[in-house]
Amino acid sequence: MRSVVRFGLPAIVLLVSGCLFPILIENSLAQTGEPQAQASPSPSPSPSPSPSPTPITGLHQWGAVTLFHGLPSDRVHAITQTADGSLWFGTEAGLAKFDGRRTQTINDPELPAGRVLALETDQSGTMWVGTEYGAARFSGGTFERVKETTTQAVSSIVTTDATFMTTEQGNVYECRGRLGAPIETRALLSERFQNADREHPGPVTITSVARANNRLFIGTLTRGVLEIDNGRVKEPPPKPATSSVNALEIDKDGKLWAGGKAR
Repeated sequence: MRSVVRFGLPAIVLLVSGCLFPILIENSLAQTGEPQAQASPSPSPSPSPSPSPTPITGLHQWGAVTLFHGLPSDRVHAITQTADGSLWFGTEAGLAKFDGRRTQTINDPELPAGRVLALETDQSGTMWVGTEYGAARFSGGTFERVKETTTQAVSSIVTTDATFMTTEQGNVYECRGRLGAPIETRALLSERFQNADREHPGPVTITSVARANNRLFIGTLTRGVLEIDNGRVKEPPPKPATSSVNALEIDKDGKLWAGGKAR
């Protein structure tokens, strides 16, 4: 059963996921409230075809960007938008840029090859890219590798006062650096946290990351939501009713939401 957990810090609410469908209500009748003059009867004119209805404006329509339009793959893992309005797609076969008219596959020596798993644009307009072989920063029209993440699959990225990224190998990194300055990267875990699945021992698989009230949280597949504090991992009180978390998000009130699989 898919579920959503909200951390009110400390309140927790477990909700079964649902769907909301927008309904368009159109009022095609209007009344002026004034009496209308009655025209004298006249012979009915011969029938004529009804005019075509006026198209309804202001409604969004679905479209698609696919292999046919230039995407390197139809499997898209992440999307972000940069300050110039361009949309960037992280796909199974690499990174692509869509400027509203054409799609361009990005090939750059500083961009790790392979699957693109995470994309995030920070407040300065810098784009961070997480791939299965490391991360990169795109700023001022150039890419720069995050060398500390080489050979690791960067699965999630979040930007606040700094950029935080997690890897499928169980590592968490903090990146800082002004525009034009080198990237300063440090590992936040003194040791890797182990998987709770005894049949698959090894580092815990991290799926997501979020930062709220200067506290850093990660979502994992076997240990639920965890908090990173001074290089150590701890379980935030109270413990949510899910051990498999696929997504984390902070709302405007600073509450942490976790989406995953309920027990």
